[in-house]
Amino acid sequence: MAPTPTEADYFEMDMYYLRKLTYLSRATKRLLEPLLFRFVLLSKPQDVVHFYIDLIQIPRIREYVRYLACVTHRRSPGSMSDLRVNRVLQKILDERIGGRENRLSLMKQGAAWEPFAQACSVTNTTPEQRLGPGFNMRGNIDYMIRSILLTTTKLKTLVWQLDEFYSKSSRTSELLISAARHDHVLLPDLEVMALNPHPASGCRQYSHLQDFSWERGCWKNLRRLVLYDTDFDVDFDEMIFKGLGFEVVVPVEELIVMRNEGQDVRRVNSSLDAAISNHGAHRPWDEENLPIFENLKLLDVSFGYFSRRNQEGSAMLETFLRWVGCPERLRLTGHPPPFNALGRGAVHSRLKSIRVKEWMDEEDLEQGEVRQKVEDWWRGHSAVVPNLEEFIVQRVEESKVYAAKP
Repeated sequence: MAPTPTEADYFEMDMYYLRKLTYLSRATKRLLEPLLFRFVLLSKPQDVVHFYIDLIQIPRIREYVRYLACVTHRRSPGSMSDLRVNRVLQKILDERIGGRENRLSLMKQGAAWEPFAQACSVTNTTPEQRLGPGFNMRGNIDYMIRSILLTTTKLKTLVWQLDEFYSKSSRTSELLISAARHDHVLLPDLEVMALNPHPASGCRQYSHLQDFSWERGCWKNLRRLVLYDTDFDVDFDEMIFKGLGFEVVVPVEELIVMRNEGQDVRRVNSSLDAAISNHGAHRPWDEENLPIFENLKLLDVSFGYFSRRNQEGSAMLETFLRWVGCPERLRLTGHPPPFNALGRGAVHSRLKSIRVKEWMDEEDLEQGEVRQKVEDWWRGHSAVVPNLEEFIVQRVEESKVYAAKP
């Protein structure tokens, strides 16, 4: 997961001393430089510019990067904060490349320049026109981040949490897809991708998932996709079905959807009421199962509290299990036992394990009554879950209840 602000501060302090130690001598550089660049945290626009220049000026470090956390925070376009940061970034260019007049040359050395030119050609413009004459924090930083991803080919874990302001006209959001179309190898060793739902965007159907190409064969090693700050009923539909479409295949074995702890409860409750009342709207047009998560073995979802959902269950969970398919392991946090989602008639032959935790039981049943309720359901629906081996339920501040297999 992305570091918290406190963790990020400690990390920056530790990296400061590690950098000092690394470059004490040739011997320490040879020994410690791979460790210095193994984990890279880009928490500010200044970090992005420095690391982008490092990758160009010190090509050997490209092979060292294994974990990249890009949690670059910015403010709204045109704010005074933007202007101050732009001046700081221009000062970095003055110090490191001999002046901002060399900025365009610096950009052209990035791995994303050719794909960027190809993306811009669709609108008969040039990359130079898109980036503008001066240093623009939004366009330039977005371009640099994509270049970093195209350069760090040994990356295994990517945490991407940018408070970007999506604009189709910027073309930078299309850069990675353009690269894939023109045979650029993008993160071939990537195993874990963690993204946020792009909440700052004015376009609700846009997410960072759309920055990547999901053609078959693009992701041979990707095993886990983490979507954080995401409500499964409100945001997931926008990110996956409306954002990517029904024909895309996301070849991951583990899908982890983490709730947003800081959501506006009134907005979410209103949206959840609509989602639960109109759960049929989530369904695709045809009766066939969707192949979008065809390799999925684990679905792990955490839910924020919502009274109606706590009683009836998640509408999207029912849709997912029915139309996308059931994984081998189902992990639910803050959600009741998925009786409704699993009891609609479809046979879930792959499902082997169900674990529910932090459930706020509004019936206030005794532990024995909870066990009996789960075992009764399991006995009555054994044909629906023929290969289920375990069903564990843990309520808030209670011990686990292990249901006996019928």
